[in-house]
Amino acid sequence: MQNRLALAFALTAAVLVFEVFGGLLSGSLALLSDAGHVLTDLVALGLSWYGIRQTARPSNYRMTYGYHRVGIFVAFLNAATLIGIALIVVWEAGRRLMEPQPVSGGLMSVVAVTGLAINLLVLVLLRHRGNDLNVRSAFLHVAGDAIASVAVVLSGGLIVVTGWTWPDAATSLIIAAIIVLSSMRIITESVNVLLEGAPGNIDMGDVLRSIGQVHGIREVHHLHLWSITPSIRALSCHVSVDDIAVSEAAMVLSRVNELLEHRFAIRHSTIQLEASGCDPNELYCTLSPEGEVPLAAHGH
Repeated sequence: MQNRLALAFALTAAVLVFEVFGGLLSGSLALLSDAGHVLTDLVALGLSWYGIRQTARPSNYRMTYGYHRVGIFVAFLNAATLIGIALIVVWEAGRRLMEPQPVSGGLMSVVAVTGLAINLLVLVLLRHRGNDLNVRSAFLHVAGDAIASVAVVLSGGLIVVTGWTWPDAATSLIIAAIIVLSSMRIITESVNVLLEGAPGNIDMGDVLRSIGQVHGIREVHHLHLWSITPSIRALSCHVSVDDIAVSEAAMVLSRVNELLEHRFAIRHSTIQLEASGCDPNELYCTLSPEGEVPLAAHGH
């Protein structure tokens, strides 16, 4: 993936230079705003490469989980910069709608078609992105830019046919909307990871009930579930069991770990066995199957 990102970076840099010159020569705000989007693509690809290099570093005594969160933080920065670009585009588009300026629709379309072709090639290079949020953010950058290029091509054609200039500014607003929509998903997911929220595609109540139904467990409490990255999930909990032998305790732990890995793809778990029930006064740390706080989950 690192080599693919390097090639994607070079191709995107070529698109940026081409669209900046094309936008200046044609007077097209849509092309210049798309060039701004391409600039963030360039930053996203460079930071994604850096993030992948960092996540490959081994864990140590200071960073016991390794450097996986670097990629998440990079993804958040990418999305935040995109929203900043979108606000600038909206402001300039509004100004141009009030004060129309001449635009060369033919040159605008030619440049946009070339950019679109290169964007599609970059998307092919990044298509095997897996669950890496960092690479996914770069992919969404380029995908949004490809969609924006289509809009610019159509806008340029309309300008050539009708002579109107407002489609250029209107297309810029569409590009800004695409930028914001693609960014908000990445921001929401990366913030959830950074704040150690539970993965959005896992039902905490389902996890609680499933553990509680493992043979030998009476109740589950102090349950915490979070993500190191979207593909690396971690869990910790306390489970109350009857007085059992050490060998039986090992069997209970084995059953729980097997359940977590195969049903919820949770491969990092810390489970504390207790021979007595949960302290009823510790209501803040107990979760019920229905998602309410004050109850414990009882298994068989």
